[in-house]
Amino acid sequence: MLAKRIIPCLDVKDGRVVKGVNFVDLIDAGDPVAQAQVYDRAGADEFVVVNAALMLFYSFGAIGGPFAASLTMQQFGPSALFVFLACVYVIFIAIILYRMRARSGAHPGRCRHRTRLR
Repeated sequence: MLAKRIIPCLDVKDGRVVKGVNFVDLIDAGDPVAQAQVYDRAGADEFVVVNAALMLFYSFGAIGGPFAASLTMQQFGPSALFVFLACVYVIFIAIILYRMRARSGAHPGRCRHRTRLR
């Protein structure tokens, strides 16, 4: 008996993941490599939940980032933008390093079908 399978697919245009209905009114949805890694880690059965979470956090960043940067620039002057961006990148790097340490490696049986990059 054949089992139903869900195969995730990312729509990419000009090097960015896009979302839309029937490829009309496309909106930018982020970096394809980052989304592919998240979908691979979560599995296809959690595709909708992961997609909704990615869009939610992308929206928070798109709304809150410019607002926080403008407040910082009003308080400390235009040159504070570079310090603000540096702080954001330091926070991103800290989160990435924490997640790399906290997360276990991939299960050996799950990686048999992957091709090794040279």
